[in-house]
Amino acid sequence: MGLAVQLSQQWAKVWKYSGLREADLQVLASHRQLFEASKREVVDRFYEELEKHPALQEIVHDHSTIDRLKGTQIDYYLSLAGGVIDDAYVATRERIGLVHARIGLTPDWFMSATNVYVSLFSELVEGHDEEVALLRAFTKRLLFDSSIILQQYDNTYRQNMEQISNDIETSMRHVSTIATHYAVSAESLSHAQENIAESMKNLTGYSKEIESVIRLVMGIANQTHLLGLNAQIESVRAGEHGRGFGVVANEVRKLSEEVKRSSKDIQSSVERIIKQVAEMNDQTASTLSIATDQAAYAQELNALIEEVEAATNEWNQRARSKQQAQMK
Repeated sequence: MGLAVQLSQQWAKVWKYSGLREADLQVLASHRQLFEASKREVVDRFYEELEKHPALQEIVHDHSTIDRLKGTQIDYYLSLAGGVIDDAYVATRERIGLVHARIGLTPDWFMSATNVYVSLFSELVEGHDEEVALLRAFTKRLLFDSSIILQQYDNTYRQNMEQISNDIETSMRHVSTIATHYAVSAESLSHAQENIAESMKNLTGYSKEIESVIRLVMGIANQTHLLGLNAQIESVRAGEHGRGFGVVANEVRKLSEEVKRSSKDIQSSVERIIKQVAEMNDQTASTLSIATDQAAYAQELNALIEEVEAATNEWNQRARSKQQAQMK
């Protein structure tokens, strides 16, 4: 089988630092029959170890079956004896990382499974003529694969975080818009309540002025009533000559009584108005206090939203910088 290493610049750098070389590929490829002969044993023992852990059992049974996974794992195990490492090879490892991230297999469990592979292969080649070379090449290749798979974990995590960040930004903009409208409405309400309170204050003053006028009118009415009574008495004393004067005095007294009754009615109305104004004034003061608090809360909410947006933007900038650094 021919050997070929054709990788993009990004993965060529990883290949270089991994220590994996074509000589290692040659060692593995030249022992393909060993891989073919041991595939069932290695994979069966691999899943025996896996099923000892309830967390891994749950992941397996939630997303697939052991038999199906064994078939996939055999294909992967045999691919480790392949002599070609190119972009297609990298793509298969990226898909593995994507699936692992999707089903919730965390990086620590993945690396533990990789260690199981190394341990099983170590037992397999124990005593072999090329034991050291085989184990070294196998371990290097697994580590190279792991770097690709873990990079996909990181990409998936970053994409998820970017999506969450975008969702947060969208929500924050929506909340910010609502908070702004809320603040404007609260401020307008506050101003309106202040104007109403001022009007109530003026109305209370006018009512008191009316009350003073009523007291004055009632005083005049009482005096007029008294004058009418005096005039009536004088007309009686005057006899026939005072009859006309008595009629006028009687009308003055009636008019005085009517003025008094009207004044009392007006006074009662004014008292009710003053009472209602006082109640409304209390309600207005309470509403004004609430409106003021609402405006303050809205300002605090806006400030909090700005802080969250700033933190989100900073996180996005760091994530983009990290991605750009990795691509260089």
